[in-house]
Amino acid sequence: MHGKNKPLAPDVDLSDLAARTEGMVGADIEGLCRQAAMLAIREFLQKNPAPLSEEVTQTFAIGKSHFEKALANKQSTGR
Repeated sequence: MHGKNKPLAPDVDLSDLAARTEGMVGADIEGLCRQAAMLAIREFLQKNPAPLSEEVTQTFAIGKSHFEKALANKQSTGR
């Protein structure tokens, strides 16, 4: 992870994301991050059905693939 209590996977390159979101306004970037987080949550819950132990929840991370899907969705919808 990138830091304490930050659920980013090590494969997330923040410099690359910054370059790829150049020209977007803050609300667009916030929406992109929310969508990536929701994709990660859905995937995590599909792989780890309830009840979730604290140990299992510590493995949650938002990865590069989640941001890639969110960026692709943004480009396909034009928003």
